[in-house]
Amino acid sequence: MSNKYIIDKSKLQLGDVILTANKSATSKGIRVATLSKYSHAAIYVGGTIIEATLPGVFSISPQRLLFDSPKHVAIYRYNEHLTEEQIETVCNYARSKVGSLYALPEAITIRARSALKLKETRKQFCSRLVALAFHENEIDLKNLRYPANCTPKQLSLCKAFTKVEGIIKEANQHEIDFSHSDDPNKKHFKETLFWLNKVRKCVSSADLSSEFDIQTINDVSKFLLVKPEFDEKVCSYMDEKDYLTHYNFDMKNNPYRYNDKLLFKAARLHADTPSFLLHELNKENDIISLYIQNLNLYMGYFKMNDLTFYYKHCLLYMNLLTGIYVRMKFLNAVSKELGYIDISNESSNIMKNAALACGAGKRLLAIE
Repeated sequence: MSNKYIIDKSKLQLGDVILTANKSATSKGIRVATLSKYSHAAIYVGGTIIEATLPGVFSISPQRLLFDSPKHVAIYRYNEHLTEEQIETVCNYARSKVGSLYALPEAITIRARSALKLKETRKQFCSRLVALAFHENEIDLKNLRYPANCTPKQLSLCKAFTKVEGIIKEANQHEIDFSHSDDPNKKHFKETLFWLNKVRKCVSSADLSSEFDIQTINDVSKFLLVKPEFDEKVCSYMDEKDYLTHYNFDMKNNPYRYNDKLLFKAARLHADTPSFLLHELNKENDIISLYIQNLNLYMGYFKMNDLTFYYKHCLLYMNLLTGIYVRMKFLNAVSKELGYIDISNESSNIMKNAALACGAGKRLLAIE
């Protein structure tokens, strides 16, 4: 079997731009049309990358991207200093577009649209999503003149970015197996699109499309502030699938994270125990700030109008944060027992932050 290659996630930094190619006819067509080595673009936001594909905008772990050649992927990094706040706004912009529809007609006619300076829609395609994550936050993209209608090739030639070497590595069998395993993010994405599409149809049938362009979950949140009479119907769409309980997948597939004895055994059996424990810690560090931010967002909405939609989303993020608390409780105990005090201390800090956020949510929702 020929060698496969992956991105070394440990070397990625927030805001890194990932350009890729593959052997598919679509990829080849895009590369020929744009005279480029690359056909696709995505952005790393910590733990996952955000990308726009034909089904829409969603997140995927970079460890699930497998390449036939190291030439099929390149990492580009903004080449001037960005503050933590700037990087956070770039990542938040990309995350906020999850669920958006793919702008196929615009993607096909990129070059013509750039030449004619046509106004873009709120729909996304891969390179637009990446470029606007920087441009919309007033970060200089230098020679990239039309961020909303740029190509992967133009991103690779943008003087604001520098190609980073040494991030692509040969995949071992464990990494190959993981890339082919079931991805819970895909299931969650499909469930998100399911109810979002129902909301879009509902808005359209009510002759409200000209007033409300529903692309993302936050668009629905804003829509309900103005049209609260749709609250019950929207919630019924969400309840049809597992959108609000997708966090249960991890407990079923990774039971060691929820039991101190199983976690201790997994850590001891791993070839590199400290790396294993650090991976478990970093996984939570990547997502806790996002969950707290989203909980605060929906708490704010709930204060304005105590709709069921906002209530359910507050509960969703409180449950996700409770999951982090439980996993970190066991990691704290096991890492302390094995003598990895730094990991134990950091997991304790994460527990405190999760508990504080959940406490605020419980007080607002009057939950015992």
